[in-house]
Amino acid sequence: MTSIVLLGSWFAIRPIVSEILSALPSIKIKYIYTDIPAHLGGTLLQNIPTSHLSDISSYSNKTDHQNHIKTILSTIPEHDYLFSINSMILLPRSILQKPSIGAINLHAGKLPEQAGSYTQQWAIIEGVETFSSTIHWMNNHIDKGDIILEKSYPVLTYDTGFTLTKKSISVGIDLIKDALGMIHRMEPLPRIQQSHTHKPPYMTKDLLTLRLSIQDSAYRMASFIRAFNSGPTSPIASVSITLDNKRFFIRQAQPNHAQGAARTAGYIYWNESGHLCLPCGEGTVLKITKIYDESKQILEPTKKDFNGDTIAELTLYFF
Repeated sequence: MTSIVLLGSWFAIRPIVSEILSALPSIKIKYIYTDIPAHLGGTLLQNIPTSHLSDISSYSNKTDHQNHIKTILSTIPEHDYLFSINSMILLPRSILQKPSIGAINLHAGKLPEQAGSYTQQWAIIEGVETFSSTIHWMNNHIDKGDIILEKSYPVLTYDTGFTLTKKSISVGIDLIKDALGMIHRMEPLPRIQQSHTHKPPYMTKDLLTLRLSIQDSAYRMASFIRAFNSGPTSPIASVSITLDNKRFFIRQAQPNHAQGAARTAGYIYWNESGHLCLPCGEGTVLKITKIYDESKQILEPTKKDFNGDTIAELTLYFF
């Protein structure tokens, strides 16, 4: 019997538990540490054979809870594998050495080029054409362990940070299915050494160095809007526009090259189709189709809300 510990977000762990492990009798889940309340997790696991499951605990991504989960992980009994699935918790060496065979991470991004955090956002901002889901062995360095399995797919022109995250997890779950199938069949998991790179991993603090101004191209602004469109989840940042002394956040917008006479960057106007337009730098214009206010209410801007020829202040706002 192979024993595993699962750590990570529930929407990624749930299909692994409910769709995979129920069909793999040689694998036993010793513990699940996830970001939902334990009693809810127990309810959602009601169709899983109890022989597969020993315990479930919950955590949040707040620093104090992360420290607490590290303490718990350091005290759990012996197990063969630890799977970290869509988790932002950096695990120390003492925990990574607990599994008798090894610790495995599901990473969003191609390694080693896209190591680190918020890789989906960086992929859209930097305009890469392909993205990957990767599962790899964990070691003492961020996303530097040997690769087990990897699958690439295109970044589409309409992808956002949210849709790319969903895609990376969906593909990653399939990779974990393949890896668990190999474990079930007692096949050794691959250990493919990563190629050498001098590029450091993306860190959360790197996002804080990003800047936008009204003189930037509308195409650059649009990539930021797509990157930080986080769907129903809490945003990391958003492109903020201040109109009539009120702050709004741009949810959807389309960049274009300006038509007709040049307009001064920052002076909004309404086009013939009735859309709010923001002249930007490099002869471009941003057609704004959806915004939301500070109460997170989605709005479609109309002329009754904003007058034309208003000077708009634009920035990248971090929550």
